[in-house]
Amino acid sequence: MKNINNGAEFLNLVFKDMTDSIKSKSNEPSKRITEYLERLERIHGEALTDERKLEALKAFYYDKYIIKSLPESYIKYRKGYFHDLGLVDKEELTEEDLGLVLGCIKYEQRKSLDNWLDYLFDPSNNQPTWFKYYVFQGISKVGVFYPILGDFTKRSASTTAPFIPVEPEVINNMYSLVSKVLDSEPLTPEEQEITAHGLNFRNLYSNLYTKGKKKVSQSQLIDDDVPVHEGPAIPDYNSSDSSANVYQNHQTDENGVHIGSAIPDYNSSSYDFDSIPQEDDDFFLPPFEEEKPAFKK
Repeated sequence: MKNINNGAEFLNLVFKDMTDSIKSKSNEPSKRITEYLERLERIHGEALTDERKLEALKAFYYDKYIIKSLPESYIKYRKGYFHDLGLVDKEELTEEDLGLVLGCIKYEQRKSLDNWLDYLFDPSNNQPTWFKYYVFQGISKVGVFYPILGDFTKRSASTTAPFIPVEPEVINNMYSLVSKVLDSEPLTPEEQEITAHGLNFRNLYSNLYTKGKKKVSQSQLIDDDVPVHEGPAIPDYNSSDSSANVYQNHQTDENGVHIGSAIPDYNSSSYDFDSIPQEDDDFFLPPFEEEKPAFKK
């Protein structure tokens, strides 16, 4: 396993060609990334003290990561689906029907993305900026979890499913594991097995998420095999606020897509993007399609 000394070096190893999108006078990758992280931290810090800037910042994320249109494969797959459910009176979906479906998907994606932004922006979250960047880039490329496989699908710009739920315990365990690697601390046999396939987000998250679910399923069963839920000891970033309660009783499909009818219009925006400093227009790096298979043994 290659020796790494800090978060910037870690990001340079994990993300392919990350420095190509960073504006900097330095030619050293770690310095370029450090400068980028400092700009990112400053802009996010300013947004947290100004509601108008925070709205503009979130709107920028929505525009960048939320689906823009329905993929043809999705439309073909859904042919007749809504008719069978009695949601439309004909088998073929009209443009209006498709607009309704797209509105549902956008709503769910925005709500689930908001959960992650609230978690990462939370002042009580003391994880360093480099790790938050790693997490956000990771969740932007992770799709639906398949319990049988114990793995997540790959997320793309055409993915219709919401972003994965916020799991603070999994993220904290991931940070502890990555920190041990950075500090050259000895890993347990189990940790060595997890990191044997690399420190990319999907690998670590899948392993730690599956491990956590197995522990919960065992610990929450009492003698009569009735699941016991005591509630989270940390804020639930996945809960809906009161403004979204109108949707909570609506039917959903297997992808978590609402199929109700009252859909807010997210196609229009009143956000003022000029509130974001223009000299920092590079602080939103594009989602990376591939991660290096770093730290292979």
